[in-house]
Order: sequence, then structure tokens, then C-alpha cells
Amino acid sequence: MMNEDPSYTLAKDIAKVYIDIANSNNRIKETISMMKENEIRKEIQMYEQQKFNLDEKLEQEKEKLDEENEQRKKEIDGRIKALNHMLKRPYPTD
Repeated sequence: MMNEDPSYTLAKDIAKVYIDIANSNNRIKETISMMKENEIRKEIQMYEQQKFNLDEKLEQEKEKLDEENEQRKKEIDGRIKALNHMLKRPYPTD
């Protein structure tokens, strides 16, 4: 078996190092990409939670306003009945 030329062996070793570096860079890029995806997903979840909370708050406010409006309607109906009753009474004559 013949010995390889030292410069050829060195070139092969350098090529292997470059391949290892390239593979390492690709793994780093994939890791960064996955981290960014996770950050984006977390942000999406945060906004979805905020939206849910706002919907809940809106529903509570709506229920409160509905109750207040019903109470006002009852008060107005009572006033209308009282006024109509006053119209039906005979006017006092002096």
C-alpha cells in the first residue's frame, strides 16, 4: 500500500472540517428556526387568551347592561301606567 501525499491527506481533513462546520451551521439554523416558531406560537397563544378575556368581559358587560335596561323598562312602564291612571281620573273642579 502506498502512502498518500500529505497535502492530499490535509485537503481531505480540511474538507471534512468544512463539512462538519456546514452541518453544524445547518443544525444551528434549524434550532433557531424552531425557537422562533415556538416564540411565535407563544405570542399567538397570548393574543388568543387576550381575545378570549375581552370576549368574556364584553359578555359580562352586555349582561349587566341588559339587566339595567330591563330595570329601566320596568320603571318606565310603571310611570306610563301611573300617568295613564291619572288621565282616567276625573279632573277636580273648583
